[in-house]
Amino acid sequence: MVSKKLSRRHLDNSFLCTAGKAMTILENDSRNSLPFWPRPEQVAEVLHRTSSNVLCMELSPTGSLHAGTLRLLIFAEEVREHARVTYGISVEHVIRINDLAPEKQTSEPLSHGRKIAAHHVEERASANRLETLEEELRMLYEATGWPLPSLIRVSEIYQQDLFRSLIRDCASRSDLIISILSNYKKSSVGLVYPICTSCDRIQYGFPKYLDSSGAEWVCPDCSAPNTFSCSKSPKILTFKVEQALAWQILGASVDLHGQDHIEAFNASLEIATALELKFLPSAARVNLVFDRIRKTKISKSLGSNYGQIDITIDDLEGLVCRLKKTPFHRPVYI
Repeated sequence: MVSKKLSRRHLDNSFLCTAGKAMTILENDSRNSLPFWPRPEQVAEVLHRTSSNVLCMELSPTGSLHAGTLRLLIFAEEVREHARVTYGISVEHVIRINDLAPEKQTSEPLSHGRKIAAHHVEERASANRLETLEEELRMLYEATGWPLPSLIRVSEIYQQDLFRSLIRDCASRSDLIISILSNYKKSSVGLVYPICTSCDRIQYGFPKYLDSSGAEWVCPDCSAPNTFSCSKSPKILTFKVEQALAWQILGASVDLHGQDHIEAFNASLEIATALELKFLPSAARVNLVFDRIRKTKISKSLGSNYGQIDITIDDLEGLVCRLKKTPFHRPVYI
């Protein structure tokens, strides 16, 4: 019992220390009126006061839904309910589906044995992974009776004229953005990932500066030579830059994320602020869900698959009740 308490305290402190400089940014931003650990009713109040009632979050199709994701969805649904009952407003819950995320091993889809997540791991094509995640979300919301959020693929955001215009703005201020990213230890050294013109695969191992034209590189997948051009080469933005620009397309008022994404959110917020963009969302954070035996974070990404907790349609109601019993600012061990 003592070791478990120490473990929880250590986890809380380590994540709070990681926030570091980014926490100060939020505290000094008068437009961000939410406390560090907001309750759903506080988020609903902020959404009531904003011109855009958009609560957004992002999911990557790198695996099936799990208990940690479910806790975020529960928080979002409680926000929507508070907003509807207390203020008579309809909150638009938008989930960005990052279909451009790196391919990873994924879990067994829900259609096999009605499972939303499983310990079994197998390789899947990106199109199949994307469809599986969207199917799982629809089945989960149908089972709970909650209204289905808007599901928007990140690849669709890249097709927006405004998004392309914002990328050009980033290119003109790339030195400023690089200086911001350099303050965050997990940030990439560049702003974009190039796409091989031969095999059409995104090269996550080669982050580039937006102003670095003429850089030559060889695709590790097909061995084709490439020359990177800022204006002409196909590319996608690194996540922290991409998120700052995506907020502008969605009109985000609040960004909902797990405690492990504190640094990413604050880097994106600092970038959006430096670029003087319109939408600077408040942060709604939810603490993590841990495997009580292994003391590991529940995650769908490769490398943490052993820490997944199965979610089935039959026990979904019971799991929702268990997750609701713990305040959102505290970790959950299941």
